[in-house]
Amino acid sequence: EVYRAAIVTSERANALLNMLQSLSEDLGAQSMVLGVAMHANQLVRADRCTVFLVDDTRSELWSIASDSGAEIRIPKSVGIVGKCATENTLVVIDDAYSDSRFNQEVD
Repeated sequence: EVYRAAIVTSERANALLNMLQSLSEDLGAQSMVLGVAMHANQLVRADRCTVFLVDDTRSELWSIASDSGAEIRIPKSVGIVGKCATENTLVVIDDAYSDSRFNQEVD
């Protein structure tokens, strides 16, 4: 059990270092968002991860689809991600599909 915990901790530390390294490279906003999402996914051991940036001038959340590279723009107040953005909080959900705030179109 201790060995497994050490392996998980090592993997998470490596993911964090990789994310910091990708942030130090000047690749532009699109590449930065995709890079952070990829490394954050490993860091938190999630099935999927999307990093949204807040566009206050348009009251939207902005991201890049990791599968197609397409731009994603959604209203700032929609879904779980909107709750995080508008209330400036983190939300940890074990089963997003069973959460009443889940919006399949954006979450």
